[in-house]
Amino acid sequence: MTAYSKNGHWVPTIPNQICIHCSVTYTAHRKGQEFCSKSCAQTHRAKLKAQSTHTERTCPGCQKKWMGAPSNPSRFCSKACIFESGKWEKSLNKTCLCCGKEFKKSPKKVGSYCSRECANTPHQERVKKICVECNSEFSVLASLRNQQTCSAKCRTEYFKRDRSHAWSGGVVQQSGRKYRRIDRDGYEAKYDGEHRLIVAREIGRNLVRGEVVLCLDKDHENMSPNNFFLCPSFKEAGFILSGVVEWPKSSNLNQYRDSGYIRPSVNIVLHEWENGKRLGGKSRHITRHPQADEIIKRRKAGATVKELAKAFDTSNSNMAEVIRQRL
Repeated sequence: MTAYSKNGHWVPTIPNQICIHCSVTYTAHRKGQEFCSKSCAQTHRAKLKAQSTHTERTCPGCQKKWMGAPSNPSRFCSKACIFESGKWEKSLNKTCLCCGKEFKKSPKKVGSYCSRECANTPHQERVKKICVECNSEFSVLASLRNQQTCSAKCRTEYFKRDRSHAWSGGVVQQSGRKYRRIDRDGYEAKYDGEHRLIVAREIGRNLVRGEVVLCLDKDHENMSPNNFFLCPSFKEAGFILSGVVEWPKSSNLNQYRDSGYIRPSVNIVLHEWENGKRLGGKSRHITRHPQADEIIKRRKAGATVKELAKAFDTSNSNMAEVIRQRL
């Protein structure tokens, strides 16, 4: 026997089937169908699940046996047994001070109002105060009498620096060094290195971008001015850190303030040159052309780069590099 669905599709029919849940005779539309409707299928499966997962428990209050689900860890069968055992306190009946409505409140919670709206109604006593930020008068509820500012904007402006709960003294650690908050005009909420601030105070001006401060004993906790050496650029600091220039033995802050930067002794290595190219590979030291003094002398006399490159048998670019480095 065949039939068609509402959309015109063919569906098989198997008559005289008995529902295993409600025992009603029905016509099935697929092989293996056991229920006459979805509701019977859901009810039957829920019953099987409850029988397989629920466990039998004995109530310690009334000694009654009952089936408890895994999601319910309680040992008691009802709230009445819990109250009688003293494991759970009953809610107390209270009267709202605002609207007079009776409501229940847990004895562990303190409150005299049935809702937030009643708690915030104007019937409560209000206290007049003076804002500590803008000095304007405002009023608050008696329960908020400790409030010091009139608005969120004033609260943000007032609770800064040492008034803030997160204030750490204006000093933070960054990259192993101490940084201090700057309070000059135009530098609000900015931080600068403690070592840079000390050097700026010693030389009488603010450090410019690119100037580098080195610690002579390599101890970043030593903030003595005699422990600082000031380099005018990252290049000069790189010479010292890489070993090209000897590590300074004393501070140059006084000298830097009076006559500027003077480079310490340079470790110069003479390399052999052949066909205008240096031999010997890479070196951490500054290399010098064997005839650098003669090149510089002729250059000062007015010789061009092309003439010098031809005279010393090298390319124009190599000669320009020699002249630029003054080596």
